[in-house]
Amino acid sequence: MATLKFARTWAAIEKLPESNQERARTIMKKFEFMDRQLDKLQAHIKRTGWTEVYQNGQNQSGMKKSAAGEAYNSLMKNYMTAVRQLEDILADVTDGIDELEQRFFK
Repeated sequence: MATLKFARTWAAIEKLPESNQERARTIMKKFEFMDRQLDKLQAHIKRTGWTEVYQNGQNQSGMKKSAAGEAYNSLMKNYMTAVRQLEDILADVTDGIDELEQRFFK
């Protein structure tokens, strides 16, 4: 379940009072999933770019934001929401050190 990348965060979750652990575990599982998906989307966007050609009928065509780019932006918003939720839950057991920010957003 716990990946090495998030081992410190999982360890902090285990220090939480039992009443908060289940909520934190649920958020953390979704956070890990989003992290993996963001990596995949980022790789796809690097290969194909942020835009794609569209064709509507015979005479209407052009460029638009790629579906991968839109998915990435939407998922990133949810990812950051999960970061904030985990920070709030873990605040009492991390001695004021922001676990996720220390690990991922230096």
